[in-house]
Formats: sequence, C-alpha cells, structure tokens
Amino acid sequence: MQQRVMRGQVIHVNEDGWVVINRGAQDGVSEGQRFAVLGERNPRQIRDLFPSVKAAEQRVGQVVLRADTAYELLRVILVERQCCVAISDRVPPERAPQPFLGPQGELLVYTPPPTDWRYDALDLEEASEDSAADAAEQPADASETAPSDDLPGEPERASDAEDEGERAVDLAARQQERLWDGALPLNALQVGDEVVMALPYRPGAWEAAAAEETAAPAASNASATPATTDPAAPSSEYD
Repeated sequence: MQQRVMRGQVIHVNEDGWVVINRGAQDGVSEGQRFAVLGERNPRQIRDLFPSVKAAEQRVGQVVLRADTAYELLRVILVERQCCVAISDRVPPERAPQPFLGPQGELLVYTPPPTDWRYDALDLEEASEDSAADAAEQPADASETAPSDDLPGEPERASDAEDEGERAVDLAARQQERLWDGALPLNALQVGDEVVMALPYRPGAWEAAAAEETAAPAASNASATPATTDPAAPSSEYD
C-alpha cells in the first residue's frame, strides 16, 4: 500500500526566520521531520519530443515525467498538538531557535545571532560623526546664537531636546533594522504556502498516485449505478 504524503499550510512566518505549520503531534509530526514548501502548485507534464518510431506508434504524446519545484526545505524543531515550528533546513545547529516557557505559559523563542554579530557598534559611530558634523556647521559669530532678552534661552534648550529625541528614535530604528540583518534564512515564504512531508522520491511514484485518482471516480460511479438483481427480490429503493 502506498504511503500517503502528509500535507499542510504555512500559517505564520516570523520575522527572525521561523514558521508555523498547521500539522502537529495529532497528525504524526515529530521533531526533525522535514517539509518541502510548494507555494503555488503548477506541476509540469514533461513529454518526450523525440521518441523512437515504435514508441511513437504505441504511445502518442505520453507524459514521461510529472515534476514540480520545492523552493524551500523546512526542518521541524518544535511539535505542538495541532501545529509545529520549523526553520530552513540550511540553518546550522548552532543557530537553531531555542524554545522556553513564558510567564503565562506562552512560547518564548530565542534565535541565536551569528557568531560574528556586533550589535549596532557602527550605528553608534555614525551617530557620533553626525554630532561632530552638526557642531561644525554652527555659526562662528556668538551674536547669532545668543539668546534674546525676551526669551532667555528656553526655546533653544527645548529645540535641542527635541533634536536629541529625534536622533534617539532614528538610532533605535536603525538598530532594529540591523538586528534583522542577522535573521535566519528563509526563501520568500508566505502564509498559505502549501507544504508536503519531504519523503524520498521513488521512480514511478506519481503513476501510482495518478492511478488512485483515476480509480476513485470510477469506483464512485460504479457504486452509484444500481446492479441488476432478481425481479422477485424485494426492492430496497425508496418511493
């Protein structure tokens, strides 16, 4: 009997590189299993354009291979009852996310950064360079920067505080962008992409699946057609 291939969908893509699939322990998923991501399915029917004369006479336009593309391979790292968490199979073990228990029973996921990761050191250097450039652009004449008699310096100090606040917000934004530069690799996954359990392909496996699909409608049609019975036998049909 042919093994049925488990199928599911991606229901969440996290910004640091892990995904959630809607298949879990109740479906037979276990840690370490792999899923191939198909996305929008478009299987190709490949035919032999140059068959031999004898083959051409027997089977005109026969499909010699039915193929599709898996654009990402996922590895399961955590299994829940109705879902599982997976990462790209390209992620090395030392960068695999580590699950922890949160204060309200929720899942906490820590994703180790790359070994050569330096958090925002360059951003701090850029901020100091910007401050030095701003100071150099200040006018040399003290009379231009001196506070007026009516407003003894308060507007200038308030303006300086606003500038510092804007710089802090900009620096925080750049630090956050730099943080996601170290996210785990994912090949453009989207919510709703179809996944199938990554089983090794056996030559001719698709032919058995196609035969089952063809046999299913035939069996349903046969069951729907009433069989010829003895006229004397009581009828089981409703009026």
